[in-house]
Amino acid sequence: MNVSKICPALILSAVLALPAFADQEPEGRRLASLGFASSDANEDGQLTMIEMLEYFELARVSMDADDNGTIDRAEFMGWDFGFSQLAEETGNVQGFETAQKFVFDFWDRNDDQVITAQEQSASMMANMMYADLDGSATLSEQEFLSGFIINIAYRAALKPE
Repeated sequence: MNVSKICPALILSAVLALPAFADQEPEGRRLASLGFASSDANEDGQLTMIEMLEYFELARVSMDADDNGTIDRAEFMGWDFGFSQLAEETGNVQGFETAQKFVFDFWDRNDDQVITAQEQSASMMANMMYADLDGSATLSEQEFLSGFIINIAYRAALKPE
């Protein structure tokens, strides 16, 4: 199975699904909700650590443009979680880029300017523990939306003043 082709297909399907939700909630929340739905492999409304790690492994493989097993800052900044168009539309490109840099630095646990698979896994575990308010070892959609570090950083960057 070629995972580098799966993740772009998931992202494309999520982007194509956006118009169906156009009148229901803000764009950023819809994008984050689509990320939750894409991660929730068994569709039970809860993200387990395994589901989270599997989803972000697919994302990591698709970010690794040079296939060297690590993600450098340029690869990370060049890969879109789906929020760059929203940043352009809202005039918050600089804030969005700052948020991306923050997330990269958070994931680059040893500050060597690359994210390894191990660093990403450690970051996912830390992100999940932070967001898991009820201590259930799973994330509800609300916990994911309000407490997962990517969502916090992008929400702060894209929030209208």
